[in-house]
Amino acid sequence: MTGNRTYLDLTPEEAYERILISHPLGSDEATVYYPPFGGEKAWTRSFSTLAEAEAYALGLASQDGQAMIPYTRDKLKWWLPERLW
Repeated sequence: MTGNRTYLDLTPEEAYERILISHPLGSDEATVYYPPFGGEKAWTRSFSTLAEAEAYALGLASQDGQAMIPYTRDKLKWWLPERLW
């Protein structure tokens, strides 16, 4: 893991509503996005390997009942409002 949670100031309309793994082409690092849930802001957490990110995301998904975790080779910014780029 390379960092702690980074909270995002998103409105409910802007937020992607599912846990997401972003692993951009050419990067070793992967990022897990967690949507706003239970009054908490949306947040991201970066990991030094895809395997770490997958394990972490699977743990989160098992807690909130998400059956499938979307995975993208795009940078996470493409899934967030342009104002956050």
